[in-house]
Amino acid sequence: MKNLRIGIVGSGGMGRVHFANWQVVENASVVALCDTAPSAADTAAQWGVPLYRSITQMVQDCNLDAVDICTPTFLHHDMVMESLNLGMNTICIYIFWNIHEQHEGVFDFTGQNDVAEFCRLAKKNGMYVIVRPGPYVCAEWEMGGLPWWLLKKKDIRLREQDPYFMECVDRFEKKVAEQLAPLTIQHGGPIIMVQVENEYGSYGEDKAYIAQIRDTLRKYWDADNNDKASKTTLFQCDWNSNFEKNGLDDLIWTMNFGTGAKIDDQFRRLRELRPNAPLMCSEFWSGWFDKWGARHETRPAKDMVAGIDEMLSNGISFSLYMTHG
Repeated sequence: MKNLRIGIVGSGGMGRVHFANWQVVENASVVALCDTAPSAADTAAQWGVPLYRSITQMVQDCNLDAVDICTPTFLHHDMVMESLNLGMNTICIYIFWNIHEQHEGVFDFTGQNDVAEFCRLAKKNGMYVIVRPGPYVCAEWEMGGLPWWLLKKKDIRLREQDPYFMECVDRFEKKVAEQLAPLTIQHGGPIIMVQVENEYGSYGEDKAYIAQIRDTLRKYWDADNNDKASKTTLFQCDWNSNFEKNGLDDLIWTMNFGTGAKIDDQFRRLRELRPNAPLMCSEFWSGWFDKWGARHETRPAKDMVAGIDEMLSNGISFSLYMTHG
C-alpha cells in the first residue's frame, strides 16, 4: 500500500495533537508543516520536517496526498470578510480558557490562539470586536471551556467564589487582558465591549460571584486607565426569564433568544427597568442544538429573517449566533 504523505497546517495545540495521531497511523507520514507563527520553526525542527509559510508552496513542493488543516488562522480573513459582506459591523468572539492554558500556568497565545492578531485583522477590515472571556463559555466547548486540570482538585467548586477557582480565573483573565486590553476602542483599537461571565442566570444566582468576575475584568482591562469616563464597557447576557437574578447595576444588560421569539416580549422587562437603555440581542440563535434521543431541531429560515427585520426596524442591535463556528 502506498505511503500517504501528509502536510499539516498549524503548529499550535491542535497541530501537535494531529501530528501525534498521524504517528500511529500505518502507511502515513507527516512530511511538511505550514504555519506563520514565529514558534513554528521550532515545531518543524522537532518534527524533522520542512516549514512552509504558504499552503500552495507546500503542496507544490512536497507531492502531498492530503493536507490536515489544524488551525483556522489561514481562514480568518475569509471569516471576517464573510461577516462584512453580510452587512455586519462587529464580530463577537469567545476566549476559550481550555485552549490558552492547557496546562496550569502555561499560556499559549500564538498561532491559532493569537486572539490579538485576529482583533487587529478585524480592525484592518473596518470591523469592531466584542470579547467574551468567560471564564465559562457554555456548550461551545467541553466543560464550558474550563480547563481539565481544574478537576484535579477534587473539592473544587466551579463558577463559585471557591478560592482556588477564583485564583485561577484571576490569572487567566490577567493574561487575556495583557493580550487584548491595549486593543480597546479607548486605545484606538476595535474592541468595544467585554462580557462578564456567560448566561449565569441559567445556572444559578450569585451576584457576589458575578461581581468578583466584573471586578477582576475591570482590574486588568483598565489597569492603565485612570479616566473613569473612558473605562472599558462591560456587559452581561442572560435570558429575559432570569436576567434579574444576577444583573449588576453598573453593567449593560443584553438578552439572548432565537428564531421565532416574540421580540417585544424579550425586551419588555428590560424596558420597564431601564427605559433609556440600548437594546441588544447578544445571541440571536438561528436554530437549536440536538439532544441525545430527541428529534432533530430545525427552524424555518423565513422566521429568522422576520426576526432580524423586526430588530433592524426597531433599532435593536443583534449578534447572529453563530455566523461561524
